[in-house]
Amino acid sequence: MIKSFFASLLLKYLLHFPINRGKVQLARIADTFLRGVPMKSAVGPVVSARFADTTFWLCMGEYQAFVNQVLEPLRPGDVFIDVGANMGMFTLTAAERVGPTGLVIAFEPSLREFSELVKNIALNKASNVLPLRMGLAEQNQVAQMCIADELMSGCNKLGSTPDKYGKYSQEQVFTASFDSLQLVKFFGAEKRVYVKIDTEGYEMGVLLGMQQLLTEVDVRQIVVELDGVLLSRFGYSSNDVASFLKNKGFECDREVPESHGDFTFRRMKIKSAE
Repeated sequence: MIKSFFASLLLKYLLHFPINRGKVQLARIADTFLRGVPMKSAVGPVVSARFADTTFWLCMGEYQAFVNQVLEPLRPGDVFIDVGANMGMFTLTAAERVGPTGLVIAFEPSLREFSELVKNIALNKASNVLPLRMGLAEQNQVAQMCIADELMSGCNKLGSTPDKYGKYSQEQVFTASFDSLQLVKFFGAEKRVYVKIDTEGYEMGVLLGMQQLLTEVDVRQIVVELDGVLLSRFGYSSNDVASFLKNKGFECDREVPESHGDFTFRRMKIKSAE
């Protein structure tokens, strides 16, 4: 009870106090005592406190409005595919919305983040979530992954070359194409499917590995985080992603520049009417 009180107090300070100096140092010290304290988010799910990670701050703060926006179309019985699930904010919120007749498939290759994801799934008793410790790609293989310092867990990246900023370690992870997993047989091709992809530049590889899903299943919406600089590490641009999805029958809700942003691609009306 006391830990919960101090955890709530610290979170309010981290999110709302206007002066940022010293916040990271304080959060890391407090994390020693408050890590793992269950905290209820504004969008519903309970998550395990992880103050040493700014992604936790983001998910418990301003990011929650975006989570609601992305998941607004979900209805009971739908399927949500979360590629790059991290601690599971999208996964857990989607699980509540699709209910016991729906399914959430969460992909997270990093062992550190996957451990937090599984912990949070257990906290919420989300039995309709299938967590998979693997990355999605164009083909099945063992790949190198750059694991960012815990302070920036949202910056983990596939590949052996880290950014010039921050500290990274290396981890071997398994990647596979979504289509090769044959998960459609598990949930049924008649289901409405929604997809979120956040893989720090590897989004095109993920999409190339799920072409059967995109063409043969009722995928209604794909939300993709795009960054031209990160995509260029793998020889692609944001425009390449937009063009690929357009050819698959999806249109974006706005122009897609090469700068960083989250973009929603919805199935074109003419496609859904067929």
